[in-house]
Amino acid sequence: FVKNGKYEENGKYILKSQRDLLLSGKTTLLCEVGEKGELEMTSLYSGTNINHKSIVLSAQSVNINTDESQAVLHSFKDEGLTIEQLTFDLSCSDSLANFVSENENITLKVQLIGSRQVNYTLDKNQIIAIKTSYTFATALKKVQDIENAQRISMQRIGKINLLYKQ
Repeated sequence: FVKNGKYEENGKYILKSQRDLLLSGKTTLLCEVGEKGELEMTSLYSGTNINHKSIVLSAQSVNINTDESQAVLHSFKDEGLTIEQLTFDLSCSDSLANFVSENENITLKVQLIGSRQVNYTLDKNQIIAIKTSYTFATALKKVQDIENAQRISMQRIGKINLLYKQ
């Protein structure tokens, strides 16, 4: 669990293997889960500047595409190396993670679309990390739904009790 109380209102759950990747400079997909079950995926790229704005995730002949409207790009230089972080909106993140989970036993290829294309294969550890994060996010959302339903039920019971006390 990571939270900087000075800058963040809500923290994020991130697998140690994913946190280590963030610091490693490896080109990959990264998953984080918010306290309320919001899944956030980020495409990490290290190398010469490609200004990637979208990705294509492929499993054999099936693929899922993102577009520029679904992500925000942050880039910076670290000792002359460009680091790009393309963070996808929640809906797109869920779709990407679901695609990875449904195709976990198939070779998954990632294509970064920018000023030039970069291709790589998602390694098995990343597939497991994405699926684990997706499962955890789904469970957290269900817990949130149950807690909300419980709160609403308690309010209704309180109103019913007030009606019948008179």
